[in-house]
Amino acid sequence: MKKQHRQTFGKNISQITLSFLLLTLASSAFAETAAVRCQAVLIKPELSRGLDTGYAERYLTDKNTNKIVEAPNQIPIMDQGQRGFCFLYSWTEQAAHDFKMRNNGEDPHLSISYLAYYHWLDSAVETATNAKAALSIPEGGTFEHVVDLARERGLMTEDQWAQWGGKPTVNLSVNDFIEMGQLKSVVATAHIEKILLLKILEPKIPAKKTFADYFTSLVNDTKTDSLLKEFVLKKQKQLLAQKTHFDKKQVQFLVDFSKGKVQTANLSENEKKNLIFRLNQDIKDDVHREFNAIFFGQEKNPLDSIDLQPQKDLALKVIPDLNKKTVTLMTSGERQIRTSWAGQEMDHYYLNTSLPEILKTLKARVDVGLATYIAYDHQSYFVDSKTGAMTIEGFTSNPLKSYIDRASRSFVRAGWEGHATQIVGYELDAKGEIVALKMQNSWSAKYGKLGYYRMDMSFFRAFVSCITFQDKEDLYTDKYLMDLKKVNK
Repeated sequence: MKKQHRQTFGKNISQITLSFLLLTLASSAFAETAAVRCQAVLIKPELSRGLDTGYAERYLTDKNTNKIVEAPNQIPIMDQGQRGFCFLYSWTEQAAHDFKMRNNGEDPHLSISYLAYYHWLDSAVETATNAKAALSIPEGGTFEHVVDLARERGLMTEDQWAQWGGKPTVNLSVNDFIEMGQLKSVVATAHIEKILLLKILEPKIPAKKTFADYFTSLVNDTKTDSLLKEFVLKKQKQLLAQKTHFDKKQVQFLVDFSKGKVQTANLSENEKKNLIFRLNQDIKDDVHREFNAIFFGQEKNPLDSIDLQPQKDLALKVIPDLNKKTVTLMTSGERQIRTSWAGQEMDHYYLNTSLPEILKTLKARVDVGLATYIAYDHQSYFVDSKTGAMTIEGFTSNPLKSYIDRASRSFVRAGWEGHATQIVGYELDAKGEIVALKMQNSWSAKYGKLGYYRMDMSFFRAFVSCITFQDKEDLYTDKYLMDLKKVNK
């Protein structure tokens, strides 16, 4: 989740292109996984007015007599800037924390930019090749996605990333790269080209119309004809410069089609599939070049040609249990349900459980010195950014207070602003009951109490969605998981 989010269409997209998109495309969101994804959200300190002074004095000053238990070896507070990469920061914080615990406080100085580059690139390619996707590139992701990325590409230190010429993900030029529309222009062009090719190769013929009628109307339409000629000219130039996956025969087919000389009937199904495949490859290359220009200042990524084994070795050094299964405990707010099977993707396991079970797991992990990745539905109305208080009961004059429960959160659109952070401690009252969690955020030390937040149980019950961890302690054995799976069948 990002602290601020402002996006505008690229100024260099032509009016005809934009009109075409508005008429042709329907925005669609990326399919969500079982876990909460980071999304855009604004920090709105002014919305959280009304924090009760009595609550603040009791829990946010030295007068708080509750016992606070914390995991040691926490890493310095990070700052994700304007990027929606909280899941990357939270995962990296957990990995670095565990490494410090095993290595006498040594910080591995992992590069988030290295992981962010490849995550963001994959997301951009998927968006650009999907003609039905929105123009914006989703920045959010999940714990499991970072695990898969680390397994595939390994890890790198910030110094190593800088030595290869990589720029930080939070710098100004990268912000401009997205918000000012440079990449959106590439995505918009990709969508137009994909739609054009699909119109040619997979025609939807209206009733009482023939193929000939359809193709004649296609090339005779002024807007489509203009876009088609622009597309064909681009492929001709790329063929001469050897910057396209299309071969000479395929480009000639497009040229002849644009002149009304041939129809799709001249192509076999394999030839059609091959044309779409090659366009996707061209789109992928276009996105790569744009990313490399902003991150490395050149068309090629120098890391594409290096041996990944040192990066993979570093990943296993930092996270010896990297290849173990991950477990996500999800909750809809129930307090008295048995843990049940929810699903599986490769070696990522999803379980439905109760709030007390999640709280019990968090406590058990802190007690052995471990921090835990937590995802929740951020609601600025109930977060005081100055003190770090995350509470519903602590706000006395909040007009939305009466609407906050699991059954009626839609009144305040809660659940649309996913955020991921680390739980690094808990707070016990005189009865030995947990009354709050200590949360390490990635919004710099300017927010909260030097970067830390206090999530009390009223907020926890209303907004927490899941926790995720790699099951290196074998809390969830394979037999236990398979038994749960059998019960659900």
